Amino acid sequence: MIYNKNWTGIRNYFLQWRKILKSSTLGTGVCFHSIHSKQPEFNTNIHTLLFDDFQKLILRINRVSKILPADEYLEAVSKGKKRITTICFDDAYASIKEQAIPFMLEHQLPITIFVNSSTLQGNLLWRDRIRIIYHEKLESDFVQFIKSKNVFIERNLYKESKQPQINSGLIDSVLSQFLELRNIKTPTNLYLSQSDLVLINESNNVVFGNHTHNHYLLSSLTREEQKKEIQKCHEALTKLNIKLSNVFAAPFGGYNSVNATTFGILEELGYLGILLTNGLSKVNRDQIPNKFKIKVANRFLP
Repeated sequence: MIYNKNWTGIRNYFLQWRKILKSSTLGTGVCFHSIHSKQPEFNTNIHTLLFDDFQKLILRINRVSKILPADEYLEAVSKGKKRITTICFDDAYASIKEQAIPFMLEHQLPITIFVNSSTLQGNLLWRDRIRIIYHEKLESDFVQFIKSKNVFIERNLYKESKQPQINSGLIDSVLSQFLELRNIKTPTNLYLSQSDLVLINESNNVVFGNHTHNHYLLSSLTREEQKKEIQKCHEALTKLNIKLSNVFAAPFGGYNSVNATTFGILEELGYLGILLTNGLSKVNRDQIPNKFKIKVANRFLP
């Protein structure tokens, strides 16, 4: 049994190194979400890493790639530079302030934290509402409930609810109604607060970026709704007088998560780049609207 466990550990070690080296060769960014010292009770489908694994991964990445802030990274990628990467924390989960951020600062490594501004007002992101549905084993009940609102989920609530043909704002509204009717308590202090951001901002190696107001799938929204999502977050972060990136991180980060409308709004608002999350691969230019000058780069989830 110990023999098998050791070989599993060795195999995972080399698989991780393979990913890191491929990321370095391609110049792919790295995206994290939640980092914990031990597995949290509420983590259904949250991209979570244990801190021990996180620090080993970062040190290995730092051995083969130059870690840059998101803005410098995107500029370097556009010039075809290799062996570079950027470290991002999307959704600004509060767990990253306990060990992950101090570790990065201790090693003087730059990070970009992409924030959903609705969380700064105490709101729960709609994807975390869905995680609560799963945590409470109520997915079948919710699928039936949402049918009454003319939204039809056939098989997989988690996957099908983030499709361009279903407006994320509508699902968010129905989720709130459902949880309120069931009198289900939702977790608090799940994200970094305004005061957290201001305190973290005191470090020279941290900048903050726009991840929209509500983390809606932008391609599911109208142009007016998309612009509101992006602008509200920009305005909220600007009011905090913290260091801001000029790079936008697309919620979900797939090619179908954004569209030409998204690119047009970002250029209109003065953003220089957009980060997607399509794994260890070069950006597929056939999937990107080519009439815009905005820079594009990929990230992967370890």
